[in-house]
Amino acid sequence: MKVLLKLCKWIRSFVTNDEYLLPVDSCHLIAPRVGRAQSLQRNSHNQARFYSFVAYLLSYILIARIQAQPAMMAVSSQAKENEMSASPQTAVAADTYQAVDAVTAVSELLSKDGVTPQHAWQLFSSGKAVLVDVRTAEERAFVGYVPDSVHVAWATGTSLTRNPRFVRELEAKTGKDKTILLLCRSGKRSALAAEAAQKAGFTQVFNVLEGFEGELNEQQHRGGSDGWRYHQLPWVQD
Repeated sequence: MKVLLKLCKWIRSFVTNDEYLLPVDSCHLIAPRVGRAQSLQRNSHNQARFYSFVAYLLSYILIARIQAQPAMMAVSSQAKENEMSASPQTAVAADTYQAVDAVTAVSELLSKDGVTPQHAWQLFSSGKAVLVDVRTAEERAFVGYVPDSVHVAWATGTSLTRNPRFVRELEAKTGKDKTILLLCRSGKRSALAAEAAQKAGFTQVFNVLEGFEGELNEQQHRGGSDGWRYHQLPWVQD
């Protein structure tokens, strides 16, 4: 604004330049007609100077704008390059945040006291955990089992004889660093199996609470109040 005011004052002084006025001490020697003619000539000359200045000013603005276009285009191009270079970093950051969120979600479902059947299915079906059935082969065949679950028996036979190779078989089929969920009939054998696996160096092994069939009720029946099948989670039978 200050620059504009200075420019207006300069234009005014430029248009009304006193060098075209007649000296005061010689005005009485000139006839009135001559004075009027010179005044008209002075005004015409001043108008011509003004129009010339306006044309020059507009030309200057136009040239400055044309000269500024390459610089503006360069700035715009640089901004686009910066945005493009930042896009991969933004994508990596987004993936990192998603991974952190996924880890947080998994940890919220896991507990040292055990995992509910619903949470176990959520983790298993999403590929975030391995579901290991520790019941006997006979139980799986006659009672049913979860599709795609891994079988490593904690005990074998009708007498439920402890499997001495349980830890080695578990490691061979799952590894020690994965999130492992152990499932048995009612959650008791799987709790013992989880404890043994933890002592053997498994870092993420958990017991599935309630088991596949659930606890016995007052009528000595299973599956009436809890268990994997009671919650209507996926299972099949041979």
